[in-house]
Amino acid sequence: MRTSWLIGIAGLFSATTAFIATAPRATTTVRVSQFPPQISATANPTTFSGKCPARFTFVGTYTIGEGVQRWAQGFWEFSDGTKTQKQQLVFVSYARMSSGTIESTWSHGQAGEHGTGWAKLHLTLPGGAIAVTPPATVTYTCKKD
Repeated sequence: MRTSWLIGIAGLFSATTAFIATAPRATTTVRVSQFPPQISATANPTTFSGKCPARFTFVGTYTIGEGVQRWAQGFWEFSDGTKTQKQQLVFVSYARMSSGTIESTWSHGQAGEHGTGWAKLHLTLPGGAIAVTPPATVTYTCKKD
């Protein structure tokens, strides 16, 4: 008699266990592959001076390693507390590395105001694992009318 099970564990790692039961002994084989996502965020421009509101474009780049992921969700969080809607990211193949970008714009500032802001990209993988970029920071100086 031969019975096999394939068990996947979600998170920032993947463990696949194949359990094969044969009489009179059982054999367990475990393959573990690490695939933490690599994500980064950049801003363009990083500095603004002019008539406001200032408009910044944030671009997030992600690379998902080999594994069981076929999708992820991404959204942007901004320093003023606003967030974008979640975007579904679907990968063509889960048998190799998948890369892509996710982009958003943010307008901020009023006449005579100056300060800094930031955006962070949040990436949620199957199983609930979350990766967050360090903030991509911007500075702005809004001219008075």
